[in-house]
Amino acid sequence: MKIKPVDHRVRILRDGVTIGNSTDAVRLFEVGTDFHEPVFYLPKTDVTPRVVASGRMTHCPLKGEAATLDLRDSSGRVIVTDIAWAYTAAHHFAAALTDRVGFLAGEVTVEEMAR
Repeated sequence: MKIKPVDHRVRILRDGVTIGNSTDAVRLFEVGTDFHEPVFYLPKTDVTPRVVASGRMTHCPLKGEAATLDLRDSSGRVIVTDIAWAYTAAHHFAAALTDRVGFLAGEVTVEEMAR
């Protein structure tokens, strides 16, 4: 596992709508039984309030406990379940992920652009 800061703007979209936009993202590179797509983590403050805690938790032996997040529409109805997750207290070697939101690669479009 390797976490690297991103030196440009990262925008996260779902169906063409921006749900995250940051110049302070980090990128996680992880290898398990297979290679995984890099995951971008944005500060919670750079993510739309429509991405909300689901009440469910997940566990990663490398990173720790994470709350899963759902995407809701403007009326509060869940559009996408478990679109993202957030570590509130990541393990020591993954501390850079604490208070950041990681997005499920297959559910979002990631745009990388100049600041």
